[in-house]
Amino acid sequence: MKKSNFDRLLKRYLAGNVTEEERIRLEAWLDAMKVNRGDEVELSLEEEEKLFRKIVEGKAHIREIQSLPETPREDAAGSISRLGAALVAIILVVFLGWYLGYRNSGNREFASTSAVEKINLEDGSLVWMKGSSRLKFRNENDARYTEFNGEALFEVAKDPNHPFIIQCGRVTLRVVGTSFTVKTGADTMALQVLTGTVHVMWPDNPGIDVTAHQKLVIGKGIFLKDSLADHEVVGAVAGTEYDLALSNVSLREVTNRLEKKFDVVIEITETSASACRITADLTDMSLDNALKILTEVLDVNYTINDKHVTIDGQGCNKRNH
Repeated sequence: MKKSNFDRLLKRYLAGNVTEEERIRLEAWLDAMKVNRGDEVELSLEEEEKLFRKIVEGKAHIREIQSLPETPREDAAGSISRLGAALVAIILVVFLGWYLGYRNSGNREFASTSAVEKINLEDGSLVWMKGSSRLKFRNENDARYTEFNGEALFEVAKDPNHPFIIQCGRVTLRVVGTSFTVKTGADTMALQVLTGTVHVMWPDNPGIDVTAHQKLVIGKGIFLKDSLADHEVVGAVAGTEYDLALSNVSLREVTNRLEKKFDVVIEITETSASACRITADLTDMSLDNALKILTEVLDVNYTINDKHVTIDGQGCNKRNH
């Protein structure tokens, strides 16, 4: 069966790889289908493509979505058509079940295929996944839960009240806010801790703490804990925006690096403030905490509105020169 753009959009939606506008419009359509359609639903390839174009081009309206035709039940001679309708109905049930259950429970799924792919989790944590890796994340009242397979650099947002728990096969990692790399294999798990402490547990072991600049390898009959070499740290963060150790750089350069790391737009309202020089280490900090540091060293304030940050103030005119 030929895959339409609509099929691919649904697949991207399930994987969490759609834009915010696509997500809102597609969920509105799914919800409309749940409310207004019967069990026998069929859209032609042309209608699917039409809906796809409406969603991605920003022209969809709920009334237009709800007005898309449905194919009525046919007699026995229309078995192929009924089969198509049944398949579409099954797809709708699956996606609606995921939308109403899985999504509402805070679950997210991610997959990477490129050299390095950055993931922004809703708790403020950043994950740079490498190669072919998969991550499942859910944010609950008591903790942040993750299932991971592959290779990644984690920069976990600090939250002592909600530990961050990663299940890597039979090995469990528990942190409250730290940065580290994880690489899983068929029977192995390798951990490199850059900052903070990672508590590691596995069957028949009560658990150990791995602290900053230490590494741990667990495998079948293997258990190794050692110091992390400088070249290993360099390799761990290669291809990412993790490192934010700043030495006498301008505020504009700082904001450029923050924009790239956190996928935001930062506006400096006072042109003169852009040239202020800063020396600080913002590595392993959330966007909010990094901006708070800027307010401590410069005469500025900031506001965050979704993905837009505004920095106001005279900068170094009063405090630094």
